[in-house]
Amino acid sequence: MKITTVPYDGIQITNKLKPFQHYVYAPVSPATLTFQSWNLVLTVCFPFPFIRVDRFSTPGTFVDILKFPERNFNSAGNSSLANIQGLPSLTAGDPHAVSLKLFWKEALRKPGKNYTLPMAQSQEWYGLAERLRYGHHGNWVPQLMEFDKHGGEQVLGLGTGLGTDWIQYATQGSQVSLVTPNNNPDHLLLQNFDYRGLSSPCGKLANGNIPYSNNFFDIAVLNDLNSFGMDAESLIAEITRVLKPGGKVLALLPARYDLNSLLRTIFPALGKPRHAESTTYSGADLKNLFKGFLDYRIHKRHLRRNDLPPLFRWIPIPLIQRLVGKYLLFKGLKPLAAAVHPALAA
Repeated sequence: MKITTVPYDGIQITNKLKPFQHYVYAPVSPATLTFQSWNLVLTVCFPFPFIRVDRFSTPGTFVDILKFPERNFNSAGNSSLANIQGLPSLTAGDPHAVSLKLFWKEALRKPGKNYTLPMAQSQEWYGLAERLRYGHHGNWVPQLMEFDKHGGEQVLGLGTGLGTDWIQYATQGSQVSLVTPNNNPDHLLLQNFDYRGLSSPCGKLANGNIPYSNNFFDIAVLNDLNSFGMDAESLIAEITRVLKPGGKVLALLPARYDLNSLLRTIFPALGKPRHAESTTYSGADLKNLFKGFLDYRIHKRHLRRNDLPPLFRWIPIPLIQRLVGKYLLFKGLKPLAAAVHPALAA
């Protein structure tokens, strides 16, 4: 295997290692860092002067090369970086971890080994997330999300992420207002808008209420029902309140019965355990949650050919993604009768 030895010379080390490549920690002298291409992922975190350990027996460990330049990291006899004392640990609030997680969620795909990502939070970084989201496997998104059909309308963006879909409405002339959970990194969302020369008010729920008046929005576009600290039924009741009569809701949410679910059922050895944090929905779930909406439609989409076992890759993706796609898109209309005063409606 090829071994790469990089002398320590301060922050310049970040220019000598390829970002998002595979390396393994090896014994080094106090003034040298050595990496060996193998089974450990050490990611150079631009623009931060440290190296992130993405996969090891103790994932989430950091080696701060500026703070520990003279430490003799002698790993002989050790199988884990956990034996090195004094290393800062990765937390959920780490800016690089949060950015990277949001990037791949926005791209609607798993972290890719074949992509060299631009500097995090740069304009190119946001642009790549958008191209991956709508390119090839995601080419269904613009049409089904109706980006070009709501110019001049009031759009409520509700959920998490970098706001790529909401930006598409804004570029088509929609008036977009955002409501996000308390833990959402809104600075990334607003930075993405700012790079496009756009702006949008971004607020939070106030005592469980969306901070807008009744019958205000023409369309609500949401991608998360589980991060607002309230039950989904109450959140949907609030969405219904702020929608105009005849207004539309578009909800893009993870599907429960996707390809992985099918594989776990039929071929357990091929299926992968679902992430514990993910909340998924069936079509029946969405019908029940949005039962007050009329003329609803539920679309299932998104599947990569490489997700399929080799034996089934001959099946056309446009067909099979409707059966075992990764996402459900619910569309429904608020009843016009909601405009009638309850006393008159009776």
